[in-house]
Amino acid sequence: DYFGQLANKLMVDELASFDLSSVPVRERVSIAVRIHIQQGEAHKKALRRLFSYLILPNNILLSVKFTYSIVDAIWYAVGDDSTDFNFYTKRSLLAGVYISTVLYWFVDESPESDETWAFLDRRISDVMRIPKMSSGLIKGGSRIWSKLMMIRVER
Repeated sequence: DYFGQLANKLMVDELASFDLSSVPVRERVSIAVRIHIQQGEAHKKALRRLFSYLILPNNILLSVKFTYSIVDAIWYAVGDDSTDFNFYTKRSLLAGVYISTVLYWFVDESPESDETWAFLDRRISDVMRIPKMSSGLIKGGSRIWSKLMMIRVER
């Protein structure tokens, strides 16, 4: 718990040294995730063991708490102030991106973890497509619904 709090504080402190005012949110999140992971480089072996511990069934609550504290710290650090449903969806989506990126980082042997950062960018791109996909699904669903209602009325 202390290690997680310290890692979050170090990430927030380092992120404060960047001028993020003109940087798109997607890049802010990418920078924050990258900083958080890079700061663990000296403890990579210990972090791998920590993840192995956290995935055990009786540690699920600790795992959720640990993950939530990281993604919440990242979102606040990049300026998120949402209080609606987006608050939860942003954190849930980032949790998936963060965890999968860390797991990728554990096995990445590329110089400067370049493959991990490319992986992170692809995951964030995937997440950015979700609103477009859901918007299309909603529009398509409403068209189908209206056609079904017309058929029903014609009967």
